[in-house]
Amino acid sequence: MQTISKSAFYGCCSLQEVNIPKNVKSIGNWAFVCNDLRNIVVDEQNNQFKAVDDVLYTKNGETLIKYPSKKEGDSYIIPNTVTKIANGAFQDCNELAHITLPQNLKEIGDNAFLNTSIQEIDLPNGIISVGKMAFSQCKFLERATIPGTITCLGDRAFTECHKLNSVDFGDGITGIGDNIL
Repeated sequence: MQTISKSAFYGCCSLQEVNIPKNVKSIGNWAFVCNDLRNIVVDEQNNQFKAVDDVLYTKNGETLIKYPSKKEGDSYIIPNTVTKIANGAFQDCNELAHITLPQNLKEIGDNAFLNTSIQEIDLPNGIISVGKMAFSQCKFLERATIPGTITCLGDRAFTECHKLNSVDFGDGITGIGDNIL
């Protein structure tokens, strides 16, 4: 097996652990959106991917691909090597209340934090793109800071965030999608 296709295990309610063998070279978007996923393990000889504390990254650490939805703990600090958070990376992580984004982050994919329990989000200066529905359905999200470096804030980025009462938009934002709030 060299490819794990887009949405390959999407919605597998009982899947708790994923073991990625050494010969896997590509993983499609939303491949592991699984409600009970706790552990991700990657063969050390895999040249494309790695797992650090059960979180899936590209081998160079620049893209965070998947944070398991049932990983223990309510907070996570994303390493400074990460410049991109993949589509659906934190989707349905209902235990996750606090997230620290790296200063080098440039892109957040579609649905990246959809339906998480985060309470606030401070996007770092230098971020360029936030995907569609990136923070939608975050029912506990109260505050968001969006810097002026954003060139693309995707459609419905913050929809259905019913507790959201403060959004600070930085000067210079050049692209805002439809129905962002």
